[in-house]
Amino acid sequence: MLYFIRHGNTDWTENKNASGQKDPKCQGRCDISLNATGIAQAKALKEKLKGIKFDKVYCSPLTRCRQTLEYSYSGDAPIIFDDRLTERDFGKFEGLTRSEFDFSSWWNSKKEMQFETGESIFDVQKRVFAFLDEANRAGGGGRLITF
Repeated sequence: MLYFIRHGNTDWTENKNASGQKDPKCQGRCDISLNATGIAQAKALKEKLKGIKFDKVYCSPLTRCRQTLEYSYSGDAPIIFDDRLTERDFGKFEGLTRSEFDFSSWWNSKKEMQFETGESIFDVQKRVFAFLDEANRAGGGGRLITF
């Protein structure tokens, strides 16, 4: 069984525009830390994970993911940091809000849009599927968790 955990909130995920409406910034490969809300989310997750024994733990090397792991997991399974779990490279869109570029097209896998910089959705799929195939072979039916 494979569990997927998304990192807790950061200041960029809670970003608001001038009107006070939520307008998250694209953090992709930017190494943003959890904020107080994200830390609280990770600590709350610890209670939900209590009692589940994992055979392996995989984690993105990004700080927000490592912090989520640190605050939420207290087991003794081996922890493996894997670059294939790193968030999508937004290239020139890193740090922009979703309203500052065509965010929907950027994530639409049915469109074959090519941007000057950044990672295509197909490249993301390729590396994530390679990770999943390897984790499936290595897991042997055990419980795995990714952050």
